[in-house]
Amino acid sequence: MTALLKWLLGIETGMFAGADSWSFRFLAEFTSGVRLLLLVVLVGMVVLTVRSYRREGDTPRRAKALMAGLRIAVIAALLAVLLRPAIVLRYEKELRSSTVVVLVDESLSMGFEDRYVTDEHRQALAASVAVEPDALTSMARLEIARAALGRDRGVLTKLRADHPLLVVGFSSDRTAKDSFSRIVADLQPPEQADDAAADDEIAPTLQALAATGYSTDLARAIRDALERMRGRRLGAIVVVSDGQITAPGGDTRLAAAVDLAGDSGVPVYAVMVGDPTPRKNLTVIGLDGPDRLRRRASGELTVLLAARNLDGHEIDVVLMRRAAGEQEWQETDVKATVDLSDPEDGEGAPAPEDRTRGRIIRVPLHLEPKDLGEFEYRAEVAPLPGEQDLDDNASRPLRIYVADEKINVLLVSGDAGWEFQYLKNFLVRAEDVYRVSIWQQNADKEVNQAASTGMKLTQLPRHLAQLIGVPGQKDKPGYQVVILIDPQPTAEGFDAAFVEMLGDYVSQHGGGLCYVAGNKYTDSILAGGGFKTLAGLLPVILSDNTVDLAERLGQRRPQPWTIRLTSYGRDHQIMRMGSSAERTQAVWDLLPGIFWSHPVRRLKLGARVLAEHSNPLRRAGRNTPEPLVVVQSPGAGRVAYVGFDSTWRWRFVQDGYYHRRFWANLVRYLARSGTGKRITITTGGERFVAGRPITIEVEAYDEAFAPVRARTFDVEMIDTETGQRHTITLAAVDPEKQPGYFKGDIDETVTAHQGRYRLTAMVDDPNADQIVAAKEIVIELPQAESLNKEAGEATMRLIGSRSIAAGSNEAFLPLRQIDKLAEWIPPGRKRSILELPRELWDTRLALLLIVALLTAEWILRKKHNLA
Repeated sequence: MTALLKWLLGIETGMFAGADSWSFRFLAEFTSGVRLLLLVVLVGMVVLTVRSYRREGDTPRRAKALMAGLRIAVIAALLAVLLRPAIVLRYEKELRSSTVVVLVDESLSMGFEDRYVTDEHRQALAASVAVEPDALTSMARLEIARAALGRDRGVLTKLRADHPLLVVGFSSDRTAKDSFSRIVADLQPPEQADDAAADDEIAPTLQALAATGYSTDLARAIRDALERMRGRRLGAIVVVSDGQITAPGGDTRLAAAVDLAGDSGVPVYAVMVGDPTPRKNLTVIGLDGPDRLRRRASGELTVLLAARNLDGHEIDVVLMRRAAGEQEWQETDVKATVDLSDPEDGEGAPAPEDRTRGRIIRVPLHLEPKDLGEFEYRAEVAPLPGEQDLDDNASRPLRIYVADEKINVLLVSGDAGWEFQYLKNFLVRAEDVYRVSIWQQNADKEVNQAASTGMKLTQLPRHLAQLIGVPGQKDKPGYQVVILIDPQPTAEGFDAAFVEMLGDYVSQHGGGLCYVAGNKYTDSILAGGGFKTLAGLLPVILSDNTVDLAERLGQRRPQPWTIRLTSYGRDHQIMRMGSSAERTQAVWDLLPGIFWSHPVRRLKLGARVLAEHSNPLRRAGRNTPEPLVVVQSPGAGRVAYVGFDSTWRWRFVQDGYYHRRFWANLVRYLARSGTGKRITITTGGERFVAGRPITIEVEAYDEAFAPVRARTFDVEMIDTETGQRHTITLAAVDPEKQPGYFKGDIDETVTAHQGRYRLTAMVDDPNADQIVAAKEIVIELPQAESLNKEAGEATMRLIGSRSIAAGSNEAFLPLRQIDKLAEWIPPGRKRSILELPRELWDTRLALLLIVALLTAEWILRKKHNLA
């Protein structure tokens, strides 16, 4: 290009350097209406110019044509200036390929096998992984996913030709607390399109994927992928999972994560692994019942079943038994037939949101044990046609101690309140288990004092022998348990002498005492005087039962407050309402709350709280929640304090079953005082997740039933199958203020191994079984992954529907159609095109051209004498 042209166009040296090409273009972006108007103006001005020169009569025809042409050229040049003519320089650059992240679920549910009930789908899936259709049912989900992803010239091969691939496994670590994602393979595009070696390396790298994680957190996996690829071009995220999301937050967090990817311009594609068809399954959830029965007396056990997609079937629930310590189960003659037809309404029909779990069925069984001793029972059901999961067809074992003696109970009440009436009815009617003497202090002693046969009283016991009992003397049967319901002071009855005798009965002779606080007489009795011994037996020091009158007047309707179990109470015999600590907690959450309880100033040393008040305003010493149920062992006996008198309100729940069970538990606990074990081990539950710490608490007393005063206490954790032992050293909670109580954790490294274990102490003592109340626990893998074993199609469709790639296909695919991903995901290699315009309308060339044209026309007009 000459220097003159550069000067005319205003082009600087090096302006075209690096440009791949150039073009001439008009830059003005007028609307179609403006363009039409400019065209009309141009045509009009051309017409006017031609018409004007045609009227110049004497001028030669060629001269007029030339001058008209010059005028039209000037008009065109001026209009061209409005259109902004320019030279556009084009620069092209090939960008780095965008990466595709393939997230593969490694949770336990990916190890499940599916039946693939739809024949068409089974055939298509078998073809996509190059196996026989019948072989699919014996292949785990992850194994099928690996085969589909790693197939020769399959989807990963096609994507890799145009994208770097990052294969990432995700689930959670062994403690099931923190999610993780790990790079399994980083595959770069091959240098040659038909590189067979590059194709062959895909399948082996996928073998590192393993279904061992404890939870599925799809939202966290997507966010981790976005964070990992920050600063790099991310073409797409592919989620390969069965959709069994088990992390907290569920679909809400997942939708937010997919939206975040969309805001970053990253499409997310969902590939579902597994069969989404709901499975047929019958689960024996649990077996509930008392832990102690009398021989040949009828006891009620309850079996909980969950039936799913089993309408029209009929099954037999069979009770199995084995002696404690034995391995083989034997069938009993106790069974029940259950119709699994799902009613449209009525009791037992689940709510719509509970359909995935199935219909809950309660099956009562009546057991009359004939043999003495300690036995384990469990409920079993036979497998049904089409049922895949057979591991849950039997319940957890329920341990029952069968004895031959009845429990003698003395029930004393200050009046005939509802608490007394319902407890009295329960004890009297359970004549196979209890022999009851009843003393209602305001009743006629000759007529209104109910009792079991041979147990009727004419007055309260006046001698210790009457409380303890004398063998062979029917008038002195003795009592294992004394229950006081808000007793009132009476002369020659409930007086100082009786209370002193009661103190010896508990502390020296191992009797059991339960005190139920009331709002009539409790304050006057426990205030002092001759009843100091009774106040000394209780595990709490009470405050005055004062009522904030202004608060009561301002509260039109009293509010019930639930009874909240402590960690110690969840595992305690008294509070146990189900076959597991979890079931127990669920029952207590359902029981009616309390409107009144007696205020407590503080706990005594050695007292253990089983339940506390849920009202945050009801506080005891050290600003702790007000205790409601407390136990303690003063000397050889046991004492329980119940700070409210409204358990009778529980009669509306399950026809009074839990009211009866609570009092049966309490009576049995107190009745075993004299022969009770001196060391009690609790864990707050029976079943625990592998890899999580387990808290152990120990209550230990010496031969004289005095608290063990030591800094540490050793507990042995014994594997029931291998016999391997591990010693856990517990630290004293407070040797001075709470002697005899120890607490510590089983480390995560120990609980990482699943199995059944026995927690005990003093294993080298030949009398350890009589001294230690051992605890059996089960450490197992998390159950969240196996609650519903079918693939979660709704979850995977949620990912696809919210993805920015969603259209008619929703960015969702079942595994059998995974090859479509190669068509859906945009090409990875892109060219960056940059265009830089150099406008010409303001250059010297444009100005000189217009001036030259106008000058030429002017000269010609003067030459031909035109104005």
